Amino acid sequence: MKKIISLLFIAIPYYSFAQNAAEKPRILYGTCTKDSLTVEPFVKWFNAGYDSYSPNTTVVSLLKKQT
Repeated sequence: MKKIISLLFIAIPYYSFAQNAAEKPRILYGTCTKDSLTVEPFVKWFNAGYDSYSPNTTVVSLLKKQT
């Protein structure tokens, strides 16, 4: 019984470190354009937010007055 328990204590950490390395997430650095956000994997969340966005009309009118 002690041998089985000892073997488990040795095997469990080994299997936890033997996992395959997952693909590293893509990160955008520097200036981001709309074109750089409309490609995978960013397009999944960008299009949803872009299509559902509606600007605050009072803020837009105030900004137009300043220009």
